[in-house]
Amino acid sequence: MSSYSPPPNGPAPYGQPGPAPYGPPAGPPANHGGPAPHNPPPGAAFPYGQQPAYGPAGQPQWPAQRTGEPMFTPTGPPRRPWLRPVIALAVVATLGTGFWVLSVLTDDGKPPEKVARDARIGDCLENRGTHSEPVLFTIECKDAKADYQIVLRPGSRGTCPDQYDQYEERGGRLGDTTLCLNPMRH
Repeated sequence: MSSYSPPPNGPAPYGQPGPAPYGPPAGPPANHGGPAPHNPPPGAAFPYGQQPAYGPAGQPQWPAQRTGEPMFTPTGPPRRPWLRPVIALAVVATLGTGFWVLSVLTDDGKPPEKVARDARIGDCLENRGTHSEPVLFTIECKDAKADYQIVLRPGSRGTCPDQYDQYEERGGRLGDTTLCLNPMRH
């Protein structure tokens, strides 16, 4: 079993107030030669020219703030309103320089690839996709990677003659594209 015993004052029965955890101080408050802890009675003089701790009844206990005056006057170095725009400009310039350096480092010197949509009759195309889902890019006709040559552009809704392969692209900035292709023989 446990050897628990109730506190010395004893617990209070359920629902009744128990003993106060902090009792009143024993005896009168001690004044160790310092100023009185409260104001002297009305009409009495304050010792040593002291002011009362609190003003007379009915008056505010602190000075009222005047309208339009700041409660607090900041101290320290003056504000620099030009600093934020200078920092923002420095950040934008740093990011722009970073993107420029990145583009210079990743540039291989070749012109950007033209997709089949931008090709003309006589241009050759390389298929970087599959036969069922082609991804065609313009390439030099003398290159061994050239898979097709554009023979005809029948328009957006036209069809190609049976002797040619038909390639269609839907959507894009110029609308639908249809190309008639002749397979290259290398």
